[in-house]
Amino acid sequence: MVADPTAESVASEARQLRLVEPRHRAKAPVRPRLVLGGLSLLAVVAVFALVILHVVSAEKQLTLDRLSVSEQQAANTYEDLRLQVDQLDTPGRILSAASKLGMVQPGSVTYLRVPGAPSVPGVSSSGGVPSGPASSTRMGAVLAGNS
Repeated sequence: MVADPTAESVASEARQLRLVEPRHRAKAPVRPRLVLGGLSLLAVVAVFALVILHVVSAEKQLTLDRLSVSEQQAANTYEDLRLQVDQLDTPGRILSAASKLGMVQPGSVTYLRVPGAPSVPGVSSSGGVPSGPASSTRMGAVLAGNS
């Protein structure tokens, strides 16, 4: 089959071609493969971001757990030291330590009253021997050299 060359030239003349200015060009259609690929890439990045966030969160939790254990150990040490200080500070222990050092309780204690100085609880105003429950504590302090 041979085509008629004159029919083609007539058809081509009937079609008039014109140049479209760049501002009038329509946007190219968005390709579905490109959109699907972009969404897939976005999903992969989101999954990696979630994994990284989870790892960082787990590391911070481990640090918190270590600090909590350390804080508990410090609190236990503090309580042990407080108990030790309280035990070392008892009047009975002070009296026994003083007697081991060769100190003895005096038969009587004379307090000197300084004019204008604050009064000592448990000491009579006459300057004599202290009376009451404070006297044994004061005696222990005197023997230990804490007064």
